[in-house]
Amino acid sequence: MKRFVCIDIEMSELTAEERRMVPDLQHEIIQIGAVMLDENYNIINRFSSYIKPSYSSVTPVIQSLTGISNRDLLDAKDFISVFDKYLYWLEDNEIITFCWSAADYKQLWNEITVKAKHRKDLFENLKTFIDLQRAFGNLIGTKISISLESALIFLCDEFKGKAHDAYWDAYNTARILHKIKCTDSININMDYIYKLSNDNDCVPKKYKVKIADSKDYTNTFASFMSPELLEQFGYKPKEKVEIDKEADENIINEDSLKYEKEELEAIKKSSVADIFDESYIRGLCLKYKVPVFDWLNIAEKVKSTNEIGEKVYTG
Repeated sequence: MKRFVCIDIEMSELTAEERRMVPDLQHEIIQIGAVMLDENYNIINRFSSYIKPSYSSVTPVIQSLTGISNRDLLDAKDFISVFDKYLYWLEDNEIITFCWSAADYKQLWNEITVKAKHRKDLFENLKTFIDLQRAFGNLIGTKISISLESALIFLCDEFKGKAHDAYWDAYNTARILHKIKCTDSININMDYIYKLSNDNDCVPKKYKVKIADSKDYTNTFASFMSPELLEQFGYKPKEKVEIDKEADENIINEDSLKYEKEELEAIKKSSVADIFDESYIRGLCLKYKVPVFDWLNIAEKVKSTNEIGEKVYTG
């Protein structure tokens, strides 16, 4: 059966000395959390497990961030054992996996490469991963990485549980997916990370393939040619335009103040005004460079979408 899975991982960090021992690994996974959704994007199962790192240990910074201590990992299994257990949990379903940031995908790929590169079956599971953070950013018009907490605010909701716990982060990723997919008027483009192999933000550096742009005149011998000679090959440099910087800045300032007022008024008049302080949400939009009017369009649509459903879990 077709199932959707939202996954999250927490990691320890290798020291400089440990990295010299294992140069292809900078972090190790210490927890995997996941939730499985049915065809209606409601939760039907959960997975959570600690992992004992092979080369690193939990530093005070990581413990403070995740709440995971070295003591918690004493009886945990190694990464490959836990990932095998996770794959067994998936059963024979047709799985599409969502993660919040391609960083989780990269870490899983790197760790399998270092610890079990002969296990082709482990890599196969990664080929249907989708970066929901990237897709969500495209939906609301920004290329800046948005935190889970902020994404839920943009969707007129709030984070539930403990942040930086793999299970709760996966759970909240599922809530975002549910909100988006269960709002009929929202269309969102989603691509498998594996297929975006030439995107610098989506795959480990050593797996990237750079494709040269035939019109990139800065990376070829053309960069050494004179403008007159380049014109003979059909390339015409842009003409320089003199700009009155002081006048231009005055126009920008006046336009900015006018646009800010329009944005605040639009938020105040919207149906989400009872949830947000207009200055706060405009500040959040500025932080992530999200167009306010684009956000309002999405917020109005998802405001009435039901919360994710959950099956009683006895495992």
